Amino acid sequence: MFLRFINPAIVSPYEAGILDKKPPPRIERGLKLMSKILQSIANHVLFTKEEHMRPFNDFVKSNFDAARRFFLDIASDCPTSDAVNHSLSFISDGNVLALHRLLWNNQEKIGQYLSSNRDHKAVGRRPFDKMATLLAYLGPPEHKPVADTHWSSLNLTSSKFEEFMTR
Repeated sequence: MFLRFINPAIVSPYEAGILDKKPPPRIERGLKLMSKILQSIANHVLFTKEEHMRPFNDFVKSNFDAARRFFLDIASDCPTSDAVNHSLSFISDGNVLALHRLLWNNQEKIGQYLSSNRDHKAVGRRPFDKMATLLAYLGPPEHKPVADTHWSSLNLTSSKFEEFMTR
């Protein structure tokens, strides 16, 4: 969780789309150190090899239990739909429509990103070509008012969903 999702966003906020411009080198260094501390807490491991990180060991150790509770929290079952006012199913017509619109509107950016990615040679164009073929077959997404989608019951708009998914 931390290694693949949280820490990359912390270390590279510009690349993750969180910031509009790259942070200065001093801030980047601070973000890297903070990421190391978070990863150490997540791994339940103290610093031993990096001398300059050892002063943080007390802080790291004091947060082991909080990290364990966090992981248990995110891994535990969601409450049943009886206990919640809205459906917990994330697959709905509104979600499918929002995803279709998101992919349709950004397929050029997706293609550019995939072709500039360093793993491009390993992955090839096949996944993008499949997506483009599917989108061509489906055609442009139909426009549906937000009131007709699942988002209205959650007090969200599909554009907020699209914005979140874009980030």
